[in-house]
Amino acid sequence: MPRSPEIIEIDVYKKPIYKLCDFLLRKRQSFSGRGLRRPISFHLNELNELFEYIDNNNEIEKIKIIGDELKGLSTDTILLEGQEKKVIEILNLEVFESFVENFGNNTILKINCTSEYLEMYQIELRKRTEALKRKIEGVQVSATTNDGACIDSGTKKMTIRKRDANQIPIAPYLVLLLAGKSLSLSCGPLSISSFSLRQRGGEYEDYEKGDFVGIDFLQKIFSFIDGNSPPDQNIFFERKKLTDSLRGINKNSRSEKVFGVDIFKIEGGSVQWIF
Repeated sequence: MPRSPEIIEIDVYKKPIYKLCDFLLRKRQSFSGRGLRRPISFHLNELNELFEYIDNNNEIEKIKIIGDELKGLSTDTILLEGQEKKVIEILNLEVFESFVENFGNNTILKINCTSEYLEMYQIELRKRTEALKRKIEGVQVSATTNDGACIDSGTKKMTIRKRDANQIPIAPYLVLLLAGKSLSLSCGPLSISSFSLRQRGGEYEDYEKGDFVGIDFLQKIFSFIDGNSPPDQNIFFERKKLTDSLRGINKNSRSEKVFGVDIFKIEGGSVQWIF
């Protein structure tokens, strides 16, 4: 798999690994058709195009960083059909015995790689980098006008809107409640300025984003929001409407144009915020 978040944390700001993958993809595609195993070869100093993406003014240090990125990439793997596969294989590892000197001498580097593996690695690396950014910067969840909700990762946003003007906004309310936010209930039969899972007491009085929540509990909550009963009564909102909304949010979130990952984990009779 791509390297640990501790290492990728540096890449978030410097990005040499991304540009190295781009470089190798171009080389692979110029050598042969997509996916063929014939090794690629190029002069090491062609990699000087990566210099501008390395936050160091010392050229020797930039060369060393490129060498480290190459070695790191050669140990990274992707998961394919349940098996770990190396992203690249460097055929003449001896170039690293004196990498700076070989870089200056224009030594040739030979690599086995495929476009497929490099592209899969880039996708996984982007997902891990985005996950790290969310960890560092935090995901912001907020209510919007017209009973909507917005999820902001810092680099991308997803807006969840009310689907039916004559019904309660199921999807936006699910996002806000499971993100640990309070609702201002201005639609439907209720008018409550602040309503959250914590306020309902019981096992969710200490709820935090990321805790599992029973869907049957959400059915009671939404029944209450819909004006049918207090949430401690056994009158349940239609389960399918909730699960369809959760899956719909995940489907939109999985798009590479949005976050590329799910917001919720739906398991058994529970749901968990995992974004």
